[in-house]
This record gives sequence, C-alpha cells and structure tokens, in this order.
Amino acid sequence: MAQSRISGKEIVEMLGEKSVQDVMDNIWQSSPTLQEYTDLPSSGSVGNFATDLFKSPRAVNEFVDVLLSRIGLVILKTKSLANPLAPFKKGAMPLGMTIEEIFVDIAKSTKYDMNASANDVFTINAPDVKAYYHVRNRQDKIPTTITQENLRSAFTSWATLGSFLASQITAMYNRNNVDEFKYMKLLLDQSIQRGNMTVVKVPKPVDGNGKAIVRTIKQYSNNLTFPSRLYNGAGVMTQSAKDEQDLFLTSASDAFIDVDVLSSAFNMDKADFMGHKHMIDSLSSTPNLVGVLVDRDFFMVYDNLFQMASQYNGSGL
Repeated sequence: MAQSRISGKEIVEMLGEKSVQDVMDNIWQSSPTLQEYTDLPSSGSVGNFATDLFKSPRAVNEFVDVLLSRIGLVILKTKSLANPLAPFKKGAMPLGMTIEEIFVDIAKSTKYDMNASANDVFTINAPDVKAYYHVRNRQDKIPTTITQENLRSAFTSWATLGSFLASQITAMYNRNNVDEFKYMKLLLDQSIQRGNMTVVKVPKPVDGNGKAIVRTIKQYSNNLTFPSRLYNGAGVMTQSAKDEQDLFLTSASDAFIDVDVLSSAFNMDKADFMGHKHMIDSLSSTPNLVGVLVDRDFFMVYDNLFQMASQYNGSGL
C-alpha cells in the first residue's frame, strides 16, 4: 500500500486552525504548566517561545505530551481512511473483546393439511440460528522517540515546527494503516484458504479477454441476488442485492478490465459503481487471483482501543 505523508498545513486544517501559531496557542491555553513558564506563543517569535520552554524540563515534557497525546490522536483518527479497506470498518467497539454475529436461517415449510392441524398446531418449530464469534486479533503499539535535541532543531520557524510535528505523526500513522490493511486483506485470504468462499476459475487477464472475465463476474454477481446456500461458508440461505456487493480486483487484473463494461455488469453507472470497486495488490493464498466478490457486510472490523501516551526518559533526554 502506498504510504501518504502528512504536511504541516494538513495538520493545521485538520485541527480547524488557521496557522501553526494558532495550534500552539491552543496548546498553551490548555496547559497551566506552559502558561507558568512561557508567554502566549503568537505574542512573540518562535525563538523566544523555545528559549522559555527549554528552561524547564517540566514544560518541555508537558509540551510533548499535549502535542502527541491530544493533537496526534486527533490527526491519526482523521487520517485513518488512508487504509484502502478502512471504509469497511464498522466503527468503534469501546467495551468487550468479542462480537457475536447471529443469523437466523430461513424457516421450513410443510404441506398444508387441515386434518393434521389439530395435532401439529402446538408443535415447536425452532428457527435454525447460526452464531459466529469474532475476537480481537490485533494488539499493537507503535513507539516513536522525540529527543530534546530534535525538538530544539524544530524551533527555527513556525513552518519548521509544523513539519516536525507532521514527520512524527506520519511515521506512526503510516505504520498503523499498513498493518491494518494487511490484517483486513488477511480476512479475505483466510476465507479462501478455509473453503468459506466459492472459487471460480477464469482466464488469466490479458489484452482482449477482459470482457470474457467480466461476463463471469456478472454471472456470479447475478447469482448472489437470488436466495442460495451456495456462496457462504455457513451454508445458510441468503442473498445480496447488487448495491450490497463489493468487488476487490488485484491491481494486475484491474489493468485489463474496462470499468465501463464492469459497471454495466452491476447495472450501475460508472460513478455509482466506483464505490463498489476496490483494489488490492494480491493475496498469498491465491497468487493468480483475479478478484473477490463479497457482500458488503463481509468485514467485521471494529476499533476497540485507540490511545496515545508519552513517557519521559531522563537518561536519554
């Protein structure tokens, strides 16, 4: 996945401010410690603020803590959509570590018999309920170190300070998004490996056979719109309307398949269809993979805890 760099200007915009000075003023106003040792940042030069700041290790620690713990967390959450699969996340799950997904299968039918009704009227017809449990499978921490030496060099101008903050956040933000993308791709990968998906053979994409591949995609996209037990690992009776389906093509396959032809297969105009077409690089289980077609509710991904904290290491400053 391509990494994305955050600029100092973007940080200012994401925080709803007009300039780095405004961001610094907000930090100052939220910290009694900074107010004790320094003046309002915008009231003087960046050099004067830095001189006062570094007179007190306590003030420096407070500054870094607010910078990362408050501002950094806002930015990381705002930019988390850089993961191409992030739109499929369900949101936040603040409590617990397990999600129970329940599906009630279609009810059974019997032949109508008026004479038998006296005997079977109170017969129990319990529904066939399937329950799946999704457990927390990622617990990572992403450390970064800010030294006093590096921090001092950032106070040459307000723009330099903004770039310094951007570089610290970018390193953590890219690491998180790359890992999250990897984990979400793994869900597709493991579903294929465990036989929970129907595998359909199509020709290897080359010049001239894109339409033939699209015809196969259209066939199975059509199949998913009808009630069936064939296309899910649980074997339950279910269906997915066209606007509930999402297609993941590998970057290699996408190069040979015309989007206009593909959008017509989903009975959508190109603009609407682009919200249902996504790209992945590859899956390890199927090196010759062309694409994966799933229901929009395939992913069951929540954020359980997202937190930033700082700790001063006196030995290394």
